[in-house]
Amino acid sequence: MRREDYISDAEVVKRANAAVRLELEKLKALDIPAVICDGKSKKLYYLYSDGSRTEVE
Repeated sequence: MRREDYISDAEVVKRANAAVRLELEKLKALDIPAVICDGKSKKLYYLYSDGSRTEVE
């Protein structure tokens, strides 16, 4: 592949964010808790479709 055929880093980040957003929406629609990481406290949580979250043991 030539360099002109690559997508930019900004486009890669945009697509990755869209993929994560779609996956979280899918889990919410299926009423399956998503596991998320709090960047500040470095703890894992279950995020439920009603917006509540509980810490993973």
